[in-house]
Amino acid sequence: MATSMFKKDGLELDGNVLSLFNSKGFVDGKSWIMNVFLGAFVEVEPMLASPEIINIINDDIENGDFEKIDHIIVGSNVGLRLFLEGKISNADIRKAETDNKTITFRSIKFHRTSKGKISFDVVVVKDLEFDYATVDVAGNVI
Repeated sequence: MATSMFKKDGLELDGNVLSLFNSKGFVDGKSWIMNVFLGAFVEVEPMLASPEIINIINDDIENGDFEKIDHIIVGSNVGLRLFLEGKISNADIRKAETDNKTITFRSIKFHRTSKGKISFDVVVVKDLEFDYATVDVAGNVI
């Protein structure tokens, strides 16, 4: 069986293995397999990223800043976790916009916020110094 290969700047999907800049992994049954030690793939405990992102969205809602949110920025490891949990689909990957520093996934849905189901663009930033943040239209962290 032939494997599906898709590649853009910083983004590669080879079969079921996703690479986002320096993070690489795939799902095998119920297990998450990630490249974490000098090129070796190891099984890791699934750690959903979307509940953490929903928490910061809800914090912004509580602080009256919901209308300021333009998009979500995440590091490559968090972007990979969103893929492994199924939040970012193969279709989202094929439609992603990329350059050598960012990968943008459009209209990723987040459920169970205090505003219900909402969608935001998720921008994976190469070498981000933190895990994730909500960002306004000017690029400022909220």
